[in-house]
Amino acid sequence: MKSLLKPALIIAGMLAATFAVAQGDPKANELLNKVSKKYQAYTTIKAVFSVTTENQTDKKKTTEEGTVMLKGANFRLDFGGQEIYCDGKTLWTYVKDANEVTIEAYKPKDGAVTPNEIFNIQKKGYNAMYDGSVSRNNKTFEVLKLSPKVPKKAQLSYVKAEIEKTTNQMDRMLMYYKNGMVVTYTVKTFTPNGAMADNSFVFNAASKPGVTVVDLR
Repeated sequence: MKSLLKPALIIAGMLAATFAVAQGDPKANELLNKVSKKYQAYTTIKAVFSVTTENQTDKKKTTEEGTVMLKGANFRLDFGGQEIYCDGKTLWTYVKDANEVTIEAYKPKDGAVTPNEIFNIQKKGYNAMYDGSVSRNNKTFEVLKLSPKVPKKAQLSYVKAEIEKTTNQMDRMLMYYKNGMVVTYTVKTFTPNGAMADNSFVFNAASKPGVTVVDLR
């Protein structure tokens, strides 16, 4: 479960998290503060995203798309053949092919990445630096580079986050691993402040006839 949950939580974090302030880089601080202020003003977020995994050695590439909904501590994700629901206390993971749902107490500290942690990554041993800008599809994106403070202990070589200059919205995150893999998370569509009922973040067993329930609480 966690192997599929992790990519979806990273995209949730891209959209929802409060940014930690980078040390010693005024340009990075300025950009982080702008993005943080913008995202904190949203009451809800819905986005369609893609996750592309590329092996730099053989150039093989795969891409999957998903959808995320965020409201406070609540999130809902549809990705990788799973529907994941969380109301801040309970986590439901529904596997479509198996028609099975696993119910667990939500313990965000147990996972490597959570919606509220991805941009507190500096506190987990990374430094953020401003890395210039790039142009794509007639738009300009400002780039932040996150590098591990202790490279020998990190699986990642570095992470790059691309932020659209005119809107201060996150567009892409590229994660460069030491084994040659590059995983790119891209926001395809973005809708803030839409109406979302609280029960949207709770799994409804009645909507899945014959579902097998595995309760691990």
